[in-house]
Amino acid sequence: MTQKKIEDKSLKMTIIVNCIVAGGGIWIYNVTKIEALFLDCFFSVVSLVSAIIGMILARISKKKTKGHPGGLYFLEPFYAIIEALLIFIVLGQSLTEATIGAYQYFTKGIGNPMNTTSVLPYTISMVILCFGIGYYNKLQNSKMNNISTMLSAESKSNFIDGIQSLGIGVAILVLYMVNVNGPFGFLHYTSDFFITLVIVIFSIKDPIELLKQGFDELTGAVITDKKMRAEIVKIASDNLDPLIKNKKYEVYKIGMHIKLNIKISDKINENLVTQISQSKERIRKELRKKYQSVEINCIL
Repeated sequence: MTQKKIEDKSLKMTIIVNCIVAGGGIWIYNVTKIEALFLDCFFSVVSLVSAIIGMILARISKKKTKGHPGGLYFLEPFYAIIEALLIFIVLGQSLTEATIGAYQYFTKGIGNPMNTTSVLPYTISMVILCFGIGYYNKLQNSKMNNISTMLSAESKSNFIDGIQSLGIGVAILVLYMVNVNGPFGFLHYTSDFFITLVIVIFSIKDPIELLKQGFDELTGAVITDKKMRAEIVKIASDNLDPLIKNKKYEVYKIGMHIKLNIKISDKINENLVTQISQSKERIRKELRKKYQSVEINCIL
């Protein structure tokens, strides 16, 4: 199975699971009106929409045009950037709403106790589904040598969704043990804020990493994945070391497209140019065993 087929299959599975998660989230939020559940629900809807868009982009990114003869792979990191920004917006909006609710309770005594009806069974189901599909996407991406920006984005999104559901579930369990008329009874009115705050703190790292990865790929920064770079450089060195002493490797990743620049400082004669060209083709063939789209440039 090709890398694109693995990616396409994984995105289809993600869409199916996200449909279930989003539907469950909409239902439970309508029942409880808990802001943290709105965050969970809205995030699931965003994940569903982004997975659908991601599958479409994954199918067209390999297409070549006159303006982009190497393919439209830049669409993949662009998608990752948009998804990261959407995550920031959702986290920020939910935290703001929960903060306003807590402020009104502490300063004006305005508020209603949280309605936890059916929340625990919901969160258990969502944790299983979200962590399950997140691990599945991560595993499928590892089969592709972690080349898929799409699956990396979806996996992070799935795990964030799972963390949100887990946090809500733990908080609800704690509330069951707190007397609404006791010294910690205020938690029944304000725990929505504390749950949302903890979710944001634990979730913020992944969209930051996703945003950085997307910008690095889109702006042409050298690859930061040390393992991937080492594998690519080793294949190139095994073929070029007998021919060239002074050389430098620059490895770039744009979506599922790998670009290897080999800067050569040695003096080159006609015979050596032919040998380098032959080595270049061998490197390309070996890299194509692991990566679907490979570009190699020898810079003299």
